[in-house]
Amino acid sequence: MSSDRNPNPRNRTGSRDEIGSRSKPWKHVLMTLGAVVALGASVGAGVIFSGLFNVAATVVDSPPLSWMLVAVRERSIKRHARRI
Repeated sequence: MSSDRNPNPRNRTGSRDEIGSRSKPWKHVLMTLGAVVALGASVGAGVIFSGLFNVAATVVDSPPLSWMLVAVRERSIKRHARRI
């Protein structure tokens, strides 16, 4: 038997694991992104359905929330007022 002959034909340019990880790095990115989106959706649903967020008008909103609500309202009015 010759010493230059590789007994495993699949292993000519590297192991299958090395080839797979080099040829499909996007698979790991997509799996990580999917996990992050699923976790975010779960946390969001937990906050929404648990009642943790106080929506009473008698409670003063935090400054970041107040800024966001004003910005969303003004941009919505500006966008929808174009048709008038």
